Amino acid sequence: MMNIMDIINRKYGKNRKAQTNMWWVILGAVLVIVIVAVLLIIFGKGADKGQSGFFGCLGKGGTCTSLEECTSGGGTPSEAFECPKDTSGQDQICCFKEKAFA
Repeated sequence: MMNIMDIINRKYGKNRKAQTNMWWVILGAVLVIVIVAVLLIIFGKGADKGQSGFFGCLGKGGTCTSLEECTSGGGTPSEAFECPKDTSGQDQICCFKEKAFA
């Protein structure tokens, strides 16, 4: 005759390892979500166009100037990074100039 504990162990005892693994998967997913949220917060601030953020013109070593000033000074204009308007309301462009190595 089987007692009640034998019935319970047969029914639920084999699945304990699978239940433990499930908690590790859930814990890992929560950690990934937290890490992604923190990275978005860090890189989301200051990444506006023209600022010195991760994707800004100034952050990539460029300067925000007028197109005429960029080309006359030997720079290369880039439309990949936008700059804010200057104080007089004129459009500016991201300009990269070669740096002389010593």
